[in-house]
Amino acid sequence: MKPSHDPLDETLQRWRVTAPANPDFRAAVWQRIWAATETRVSWSAYMHRHAMAWAIAVAVAIGGASYIGHTAARARTAADRETIAVTYLVSLDPRALASHQP
Repeated sequence: MKPSHDPLDETLQRWRVTAPANPDFRAAVWQRIWAATETRVSWSAYMHRHAMAWAIAVAVAIGGASYIGHTAARARTAADRETIAVTYLVSLDPRALASHQP
């Protein structure tokens, strides 16, 4: 099959863009790079500026960790208490073992 003749293809083939060269381009790029490195903030200055946000984040993390730890400890204590009670009952009466088996 022969491709159709499209005048747009020819126009695009001939089209050229000539942008004027900027002689100060490299100097401007380096000036922006150095300006960016000069505006960097030290770690202590960053922490000083964001102290309240970090204090809240630490408080939330400690609160969440303590709640999770407390919940896990209560669950473990309940499981240990159940194990101790069943072991005690079985040591007194082996027939009690049958009632506590799943």
